[in-house]
Amino acid sequence: MYRVHFIFIPKDRAKMVDAIDESAAIWKKHGCHEVSIWQLAGSAMGQISFTVAFDNAGEFGSCSDKVTADPDFLAWQQKYADVGEFQANTHARLMKKF
Repeated sequence: MYRVHFIFIPKDRAKMVDAIDESAAIWKKHGCHEVSIWQLAGSAMGQISFTVAFDNAGEFGSCSDKVTADPDFLAWQQKYADVGEFQANTHARLMKKF
């Protein structure tokens, strides 16, 4: 399992809901089998993670290339540029499940 977290501080939560729905549809269109939203706490209190999941890093890379080349994604970036403040981007590879 390979997950990528795009972490934001929302500026306009109502507008962010629309942004998330549209972004999820674009990622799924290009092969992402799981998109989820996480409300973060602890040292990331108030932040939201838009998370995409793949079987491996190669699948992520292939999908990411398609997403970033999609005219719908380019329009999405312009439409929602002010919806949140980008904080971090983490990539996680599952080592072991118990």
